[in-house]
Amino acid sequence: MDLIHSDAFTQRVQALQEEWHVPSVSVATFDQHDITAKSFGLASLEPSTAATTETLYDVASTTKSITAACIAHLVGDGHFTWTTPVASILGDDWALADETATKITTLEDILCHRSGMPRHDLSYMGVTARVPDTPRSITLNLRNLPLTAAPRTKWQYCNIMYTVAAHIVEKTSGQLYEHFLKDRVLDKLDMQSTYVQPSGVVKAGQSHRFSTPYLWRKQLERYDAAEKRDMPEGQGAGLLQSTPADYARWVQAVMTKNPALFDEATYEQLIKPRIIVDPGSTDEDLPPATSPQMYALGWEMEFYRGVRIVRHDGAEVGYGSIIMFVPKFQFGVVIMGNSAGAGDVAYLLAMELIDSVLDVPERDKAEAKAQRERLAKKEAEDDDEEEKKLREELLKEDTDDHNAPLVVPIPLTSYTGTYSNPGYHEVTLDIKNRQLHLDATDRGFPFTVTFEQVGHSGKRFIGHLVDDEFDGSYKRVEFEVDADAEVQVKSVGIDLCSQMKPDLVWFARCA
Repeated sequence: MDLIHSDAFTQRVQALQEEWHVPSVSVATFDQHDITAKSFGLASLEPSTAATTETLYDVASTTKSITAACIAHLVGDGHFTWTTPVASILGDDWALADETATKITTLEDILCHRSGMPRHDLSYMGVTARVPDTPRSITLNLRNLPLTAAPRTKWQYCNIMYTVAAHIVEKTSGQLYEHFLKDRVLDKLDMQSTYVQPSGVVKAGQSHRFSTPYLWRKQLERYDAAEKRDMPEGQGAGLLQSTPADYARWVQAVMTKNPALFDEATYEQLIKPRIIVDPGSTDEDLPPATSPQMYALGWEMEFYRGVRIVRHDGAEVGYGSIIMFVPKFQFGVVIMGNSAGAGDVAYLLAMELIDSVLDVPERDKAEAKAQRERLAKKEAEDDDEEEKKLREELLKEDTDDHNAPLVVPIPLTSYTGTYSNPGYHEVTLDIKNRQLHLDATDRGFPFTVTFEQVGHSGKRFIGHLVDDEFDGSYKRVEFEVDADAEVQVKSVGIDLCSQMKPDLVWFARCA
């Protein structure tokens, strides 16, 4: 428990903060009885504000573990079982694009990401939209979103299904999600510093404790503050705000099977693996001495040096976090930070603490530490390289254009207008700085797309997508064009869901 208070640990944290550009890192460790915490760096750069153990962070997708716990309470209350089809719980609110999938998809299927539904994150409408999404509207929209696998055949991470779970909590209990969560989890564990959505912090008069989310702009070598906003359309999948010490009360409860919440069998159900995450993972893909990962109900599970590790990562714009515990050694850790690089720092630090608890020999510990760092850096570099390669591939993919007869260039004004997709709603193309431009900043995950034409048919473009977190990514874009028609451009297809590749999300021109 004294591990995080040593000078060596402080120096290690500070070195990783500088390398990964993370203004603040806050850490809590715990055993069966005690929780200890320490914070490093700045919660805010302007004005300069030191991070403390009372600083609040967005815990992002680690929220899923608590949403699964809310469902566990309803299972315990006798409303349904883990294998109950969602259709029998939600009735007409529930429908998928496939009739069989609609009928057979169960509660545990949606909670362990094996429903067949891919991410579709860019389909949500945010709080600034003309018609913002809610957990119920997100659920109703599932019928308009393509599945990319049959239920129970493939692991595909899907935030939407945890928002569906939040809707199930509200519809079944008759309470708002935040009230049910507070009554059945937070209050029972005396978690007085955990809130639902940023607005929950403001309502409690605790906004002075917020950390500022930051994005490191590599090319400009500067931090930009990210916007902190509510996302009711993402409720259940993320958006809890907490401190590592307070959140550790929840993780400690799962580790020790605290009877204040559940019986032992229910805790085992929550962390029991349901599906392997990546059956094709190789030794080169995996961290040292680590098994392929499996997914339970809002928890991930793997083996490290023969010992079971239960964990979940969290990533939100300008935030990164990890929750982790080792059942055999009754030791756990919660780490949070306020930049995109915080997730990598959290993982590296957590595993180094685990190495100390497992009493790994110094030589093996040093080798594992170096390997994990190399892998983390390689993943970041691979992402950058992949974007460069994708652009090159898209520029080469104009074979059809070369074989097609030359046509009179279609003016950009012919592409402008509003287009619609049942699942992704409406988008409007206009001209900005002499280029086609799409503004989707009213989405839950706001983004813009600038279009660069490829070839001479007028059908192929490269989309340069910019969102809150990334400086840009390249997307395949195709238009359905009839040069002889009065309305030359009929529809536009955009790569907005990577799991659908090579298929695009097609938007038809509105009349």
